[in-house]
This record gives sequence, structure tokens and C-alpha cells, in this order.
Amino acid sequence: MAFGTHWEWRGFGKLPGALDTILRSLPRLFPDSQRVIDRYLWAAGCDINFKLRLGDFKIKRCLATAEGGIARWSEDPAENYSFPIAAGVFNELAGALGVGAEAAADSVATEEELLEMLGAGGPGLGVIEVEKERWQYRAPLLEDGIIELAEISSPEEIVSVSVEHESEEGVRKIMAALGLPAGLKSLSYLEALETWGQGGSFTG
Repeated sequence: MAFGTHWEWRGFGKLPGALDTILRSLPRLFPDSQRVIDRYLWAAGCDINFKLRLGDFKIKRCLATAEGGIARWSEDPAENYSFPIAAGVFNELAGALGVGAEAAADSVATEEELLEMLGAGGPGLGVIEVEKERWQYRAPLLEDGIIELAEISSPEEIVSVSVEHESEEGVRKIMAALGLPAGLKSLSYLEALETWGQGGSFTG
């Protein structure tokens, strides 16, 4: 569910060994892991996930929240932008972050130019680099569900596990089958960024 609307639960923490074994025994969606450095654009209280990955700018929006840290997210393929990005996209970004950057009159040519323009708006912007190796698996019980296991090495060494399905009920069924949260702290990436952006950690 790289794009579209789906329900998702995510947890951060130390993965119990038994659960680690179970997850890694699930059918892989891709034969190899992916190593990425995601650069999240963060400001206190921002409720939209803005991410720079592999030269693209991606927007992920939370549509609804439910009990237990499960949320409904929208990842519209039309909001996965390659540079240059339109002035209107930059202006929405700057407005949502609330950093007071000057409105763009023309398209923004590069990632570096985008960060420079945002940074000129004041000290409220955080650019949080999350370096990780991730694997994606087919979920038990519901084969259209996705499990992601990510070993994060920066900004701290921690594990993240997510469960995705088109329905909230599907997420809950998969979580029950795996015994989640299994000691992991239920957090969205927005909530994790809030901790990291304030200089905090989950392991310190």
C-alpha cells in the first residue's frame, strides 16, 4: 500500500526475539531489504507527514485516528513530487509547517533550494534524518495486508514495525495474530518526529 488510502498501526522500541523470528519468516514482498535515508520536514504541532526520499518530495496525510494508535492515512500518488516542484506545493508546505517562509513565485528547482527557502523563514523548521534498513512482508491471515520491519540506525538505534491494511478491522486482526504491540510503543511517525524534533529519544 505504497499509495492510496489505508489503515496503519506503527510501533517503536526493542523487538522481542520471538517476534523478530516470526516476522522474518513471513513471505517477503521483495527479495531484498531497502536502505534509505528519509529527511522529514518537521515543525512542532504539524499534522502532515512531509518527507524527502531518493530525490522526491512526498506528502502523507492522517485522515482519522482510532483506539490503540491505529490511524487512516492517505498517500496520494499525485502528491509524490519530483523536482522541480510547483510554487503552490511549496507554499502549502511552508504554511503547514508555519515557519514564515516567503511565498514562492516560481517552481522550486531542487531539494537544496527547498530547504534553503524554508530555513529562511526562521528557526521553527526541523529536518530530521532517519536512516533505516527496511523489509516488507505479506501479513498473516490477510494476504493483502503488509508488515514493515525497519531497523533504524539514526537518529537513534531502534526498531519500527508497522501493520497496513485497507480496513481498521484488518489491521486489528493482523496485530492479534502477531501478538502486537508486544511491548512496542504505539506511535505514528508524526509522533516519533515530535520526540526526535524536541531532542528526545526512546532508548536514552
